Amino acid sequence: MDRNNELKHFIANRVRELLKVNNIKNQTALSQILGFGANFISNLVNERSLPSVDKLDALCRHFDLTLSDFFKDDFSGNKSAEMLLHLLLEKYQAEDITMIYDVLNIVDRNKIKTLFATYSDYHNKKG
Repeated sequence: MDRNNELKHFIANRVRELLKVNNIKNQTALSQILGFGANFISNLVNERSLPSVDKLDALCRHFDLTLSDFFKDDFSGNKSAEMLLHLLLEKYQAEDITMIYDVLNIVDRNKIKTLFATYSDYHNKKG
């Protein structure tokens, strides 16, 4: 994958995450709120274009992020701590989250990966 496509892919994943975390379903409305063409967000999410620095800055300001925050690696691929915490808080009480943390702190990383892969397989077959 060349650098241009890598950047498109990263930005698409990051924008998808921001939309999901902020529960934004209407990409056209967000594009218009930002003052850009109706397909601005759609083009980013679908890796059809790269934003100019000014447009990316406007997007970041809308979500109260710096450009540096936007490009932090821990936000790529839907792996951000904020997103994970948000998902956990939707389904679990604080004491349950503490228990999950304690288990993850003790268990070997490879076993955790296996556990998540098994759960994912089960969930995909079930759903």
